[in-house]
Amino acid sequence: MVNELPDRAHYRLIADQLRSRIINQRLGAGDGLPSESRLGEEFGVSRTTIRRALDLLRAEGLIAHEPGVGGRVVDLVMLWPGDRLTSSGPVWVTRVDGATEVYPAGTVFECV
Repeated sequence: MVNELPDRAHYRLIADQLRSRIINQRLGAGDGLPSESRLGEEFGVSRTTIRRALDLLRAEGLIAHEPGVGGRVVDLVMLWPGDRLTSSGPVWVTRVDGATEVYPAGTVFECV
């Protein structure tokens, strides 16, 4: 249930929990997400609230929706100290604290 923190919108709390599952690889790249109905039952909220949470994760680039297939976790790239990567397309970065940033194609990432 998400009623413990009423000062934060329920869909954001749900997005936080799903984001944590993705970052901690409890939901891995290519894994299908539970249905909106199942997530609604798990969190004790309406499908509309679940859709808002999933929309947020989709906007962050963590999940994708495929018609007829449903939601799935996209492939994440983890950088470690000493790694260097040049993007071939736009890159959405989601930090551990949930903050997101978008970088254009050709951006060089170096992890120190």
